Amino acid sequence: DSVAEAVRGCDLVLGLTGAKAALAVAREAAPHLSPSTVYADMNAAAPGLKGTIAQTVADSSRAVFADVSVIGSVPAYR
Repeated sequence: DSVAEAVRGCDLVLGLTGAKAALAVAREAAPHLSPSTVYADMNAAAPGLKGTIAQTVADSSRAVFADVSVIGSVPAYR
């Protein structure tokens, strides 16, 4: 099994890695995305890294990049 096999033909790819791995995963996945795929990066990386990931996805596949923020639960609902 590979990243290429996992993402090929997908309409939506969720990048749920830590910030340290996010760029490497995007670089591996991006060449296998179609232009209509949405690549949703859901890590808590710094804005500069998010921009680099977005550019990587755009340059390799022209897929749509979505910067999605995932945070902990709202204190009132813990």
